[in-house]
Amino acid sequence: MWSDRTVAPRIKSLVSELHARARTEELGGTSGQTTKRQPPHTTRDPTAVTRNAALSSLGDCEESFVDQRRKLIQGSVLAHVKSLGEVHNTVGLARAGSSFILRLCQMEKSLYEHFFPIADTTSEPSALVSLLKSHCSVLYEELRPRILSENDLEKLVYLIEVLRQEFPGEDILRRELPGDCLIGALTRCIADAQERLIFRAEVFIRDEIRGFVPSATNLNYPDIILDPQATRAAVEAASHSSRESGRIAQDQPGKTEKPVTGIYATWYPTVERTLRLLSMLYRCIDRQVFSGIAQEAVSICLHSVSLARMRIAASRRPDAEEHAQLFFIWQMLMLREQISPFDVEFAYTEKEFDFTETRLLLGRVLRGQAPLLTLSQPPRIRQRTIDSKRLLEQSVQTACEAFILKTTRLFLDPILAFLAKCNVLPVPDRIEAGDVDGNSFTSLKQSVGSFAHPSGLRQMWEQVCDAINTELTEAVSRLSIYVTKPTSRSVLLRPIRANFAEAASELISALQTRYTLEEREEIGIDGEAIQKELDSLDEIFGIKVPQS
Repeated sequence: MWSDRTVAPRIKSLVSELHARARTEELGGTSGQTTKRQPPHTTRDPTAVTRNAALSSLGDCEESFVDQRRKLIQGSVLAHVKSLGEVHNTVGLARAGSSFILRLCQMEKSLYEHFFPIADTTSEPSALVSLLKSHCSVLYEELRPRILSENDLEKLVYLIEVLRQEFPGEDILRRELPGDCLIGALTRCIADAQERLIFRAEVFIRDEIRGFVPSATNLNYPDIILDPQATRAAVEAASHSSRESGRIAQDQPGKTEKPVTGIYATWYPTVERTLRLLSMLYRCIDRQVFSGIAQEAVSICLHSVSLARMRIAASRRPDAEEHAQLFFIWQMLMLREQISPFDVEFAYTEKEFDFTETRLLLGRVLRGQAPLLTLSQPPRIRQRTIDSKRLLEQSVQTACEAFILKTTRLFLDPILAFLAKCNVLPVPDRIEAGDVDGNSFTSLKQSVGSFAHPSGLRQMWEQVCDAINTELTEAVSRLSIYVTKPTSRSVLLRPIRANFAEAASELISALQTRYTLEEREEIGIDGEAIQKELDSLDEIFGIKVPQS
């Protein structure tokens, strides 16, 4: 029996002859006029009969060639891909397997073209396509179980990136078929990896964000910011103790937390996990799917930070409520800043049927007050849009306004109380020192111990100045721990300065309309004193006011 190499030239000549006959044009005689092609069972043209027979024989040869090639090398291809899987992880298998399959498909196409030259047509031979796809499916079938059993989000994201990088380049795509077949297999792998990634992301949101239970160490603010190394050591010690006591189950994949380092170590865990999850998913899944996951994750994260704020406020440490407020503002500002680059809508529209009207109509029908046909009307559909980004903006605005109001009242309450009492009493027509009229404002000015007495006003101003130098300074120092960016602090502190300037202006106006010049000199509150305190505020706040 001849060997394959000996038989190959004979087969080549036979196939070439069949190919030449199959490509014979159907010409009528020698006139160059083309004749209408008849079906094989009706035509009587010997040339057409010969051509159809050659086409049929050529097709049989192609199918036989492909079947023999598949039987010959399919087992070797499968064994080689499995051997790659034994020495590589999933990502390594994707890289090495893609390179191997691509080279194999190119060689298979070259061998096929050696026996069956491919005409310049838009469609590829179905037999060759089937052969190359069967080779590519070997890689897909080897990768798929690994993908579906992967629990690590980072590995899934990395795998998707690698699979996309393994897409054949333009130089290979010009050869068309091998690259197209490999892209089809890689696309299926990417789709499986994306589905697995979405599932694991939902599990991550459920377990690591919604199901997160903070420990005392997680809520130890501001010590987490002031001494992150000690906090990290405490967290690692607690984690080690939990592993030693066996409370971390070994059959729960993906539950082992990696130590968070750098600036992220000071963030609240659910905020860090939410942002890490969104950054991994953003370029790996469909935008609409990402939008839904992002809405859910941010909404749950908001709720988690709100609960943490209440727990911090309920602690026994000094200024716990103030630290809780600043912690919430800091986390909300950080979350808003970090999600702004994601160019998607953090919104989800819920649709549900409203059977209220249907129920009322059914009652009327049962009572005989309406015909049965009235029930043919479909129920109404109610829509509700949940926008996590809008909820975040509202939370930030509410928290910042509360901080501004609370901080303003730390030192401005005495002035506001004085102005409120003044507004109750009418402005006297004459403000001479000796003009007394019962319980009028003038009589109150002359009553020692009243709010309108010059000595009382002088004490009020001293109280305001002391509060600026003590309580306000402490409040700004606490704010600087959480909000480190000067521009962000300025957004919070400038309204406080504006509130003081407005209240001081009203105070000067009240003094000018209700007190004599001698009384105002005794009080000592004038434009120079106001400007001095404004300069003090600018120094405390770190605000640079442009010189006019």
